[in-house]
Amino acid sequence: MTVNTFPLIKTKLSNERLMSALLLVLLLYNLPRFLKAPGDILTLLLLLVVGLFLDAGAHYMLFKRPVCAVSAAVTALILFTLSPGAPFWAECAALAAALIIGKAIWGGTGKNPLNPAMVGLALLFILTPLKSPAFEPSWYLLPAVLLSLPFLFIRPLAGLGIIAGMLSALLIGRILTVEAVLAAGVFFWGCLVMTDPVTTTAKPAVGLIIGFLAGILAGLAGQPAAMPIGILVSNLLSHLTDWLDIGGTVKLRKKFSGRQKIIISTELPYIDLTGE
Repeated sequence: MTVNTFPLIKTKLSNERLMSALLLVLLLYNLPRFLKAPGDILTLLLLLVVGLFLDAGAHYMLFKRPVCAVSAAVTALILFTLSPGAPFWAECAALAAALIIGKAIWGGTGKNPLNPAMVGLALLFILTPLKSPAFEPSWYLLPAVLLSLPFLFIRPLAGLGIIAGMLSALLIGRILTVEAVLAAGVFFWGCLVMTDPVTTTAKPAVGLIIGFLAGILAGLAGQPAAMPIGILVSNLLSHLTDWLDIGGTVKLRKKFSGRQKIIISTELPYIDLTGE
């Protein structure tokens, strides 16, 4: 297994550790669902197997090696979390779209301009009606919410922006309650989705603005599909502002052997299935 530096955060936090922590938090978001329907655990395991095979196949076509990025499991789990009640075939189709259209066609992990899970989720809304909201208000969600907060440090203002936007929408709709915040998945979107460093700009002001707009507009729209669409639009705006260098150039450096070294790696860890 090869572990590279995760882009744009401290080098002591490897991809492997970050992805493992993210998987744990995503599983905790499903705790109320698993307690209510234990059979869904098997559905998740099958979806993870499908995702890992799809990712290995896509990477084989790209690099002639059957490697499997850890991010494929994260994408599968995000889709599973946000699509309770969806038929398994639809989840598999969405996952295929996420890993192929959302990631592989752009050159693989770290090169995708769009959040793969949101690409798959957008397709899922077309294929089948989804339960809304995705989360049932439950005190069992609190551990997941609390463990989500540290992920804000990856893209703090973008994450806080979408949280503020969603809370503002709830306030305008006069439904700003703890139950409504949990049901809307405010901290799920703000801490675990909007903070993706590959698809969200590191420019603080720009991240704050596009995050807030995505949160409040999606919340006011009142349509479940509005949030993934809002995230995808914010992804495009992030890449546009970075390309035009709006908001100033962001440089993150790390001391190495007495010199400054710019962190430019965007590769995620992968498992080499060939054993070489």
